[in-house]
Amino acid sequence: MINLIPYLIIHSPSGQQNTFELRDISYSIGRLPENQIALTEDPDHQITRIKHCTLTRNKGQWIISDHSTNGTQVQVDQTLYDLHQSEIARQSGTVIQIGPWRLTFHDPNTTRKSQRQPQSSPPLPVPSEGKFIYKIAHATLYYQSTGQRQPIDCRPQVNQMLTYMAQRNLDNQGEPIVCHYQDLIEAIWQNEENHNSLEINGLAREIRKILQQYSPETDPNHSLKTIRRLGYLLNISCEW
Repeated sequence: MINLIPYLIIHSPSGQQNTFELRDISYSIGRLPENQIALTEDPDHQITRIKHCTLTRNKGQWIISDHSTNGTQVQVDQTLYDLHQSEIARQSGTVIQIGPWRLTFHDPNTTRKSQRQPQSSPPLPVPSEGKFIYKIAHATLYYQSTGQRQPIDCRPQVNQMLTYMAQRNLDNQGEPIVCHYQDLIEAIWQNEENHNSLEINGLAREIRKILQQYSPETDPNHSLKTIRRLGYLLNISCEW
């Protein structure tokens, strides 16, 4: 019989590797042995002693929730998410980085994508479409089509949000990364008080409206992705 129990492959800082089967519905991960998953090797004390993070199964889906001081990094589909006092759903192949430890999640129940290529008809040609580019040095959003860049006039708060998100992407080796609500609020309004996530949502709607206006064929929800309960991810080209 095939074993369909989800499991973690746990890599320690010293190079050891262990497999941990996930037979229960909730696990506490931390530095001390009191945790169900204890990461005791932590010379720099980066890992919270009790419940650095938790791993919980809810309606067939596994959720990683961070409760720590230093945060937890999660890599999903080559996109790196910095969790801090927040949570994210996990899928098979997700890598969790906690201090010097690396935990890779595997779920044998996940439906796998077929690797076969269609044999009958040849692939359709990809149409030449324009793309959006945000250039940090100019603090300007551009729409590029047929080799020409057209600057898009955005109000200051929109540009501040785009500048911060583009900078985060470039700092992440050019890969899109989640920008959390609180970080966006601080980047846009600095030390001003009485600003909240609803205002960030309003700016996101404004950005999507601009994208849709300049390129109706573009899905604005793909270019500026909502990461539920965390913030937003900018999925366009970014330049210094």
